[in-house]
Amino acid sequence: MANKTEITAEPGKQEIFITREFDAPRELVFKAHTDPELYVQWLGPRELTMTIETFEPRSGGSYRYIHKDKNGNEFWISWSESRGPGS
Repeated sequence: MANKTEITAEPGKQEIFITREFDAPRELVFKAHTDPELYVQWLGPRELTMTIETFEPRSGGSYRYIHKDKNGNEFWISWSESRGPGS
């Protein structure tokens, strides 16, 4: 893909900015980030299957993703505005 991904992480800060231009209409890029059926298709890693338990793609929303490897081991990622990461 010709569009370069730019990652900015400043030392001493707990934030990361990922910037990329997509050769697609804005509405489709937005849909890929807000439609759970599309979201699981592109969010990696590829060798794991992903299930969405909680998905609130809005300001202040929360999420919980469960990744499973071929041996059945589960790994989860979650966030809740009221409780923080891992909640």
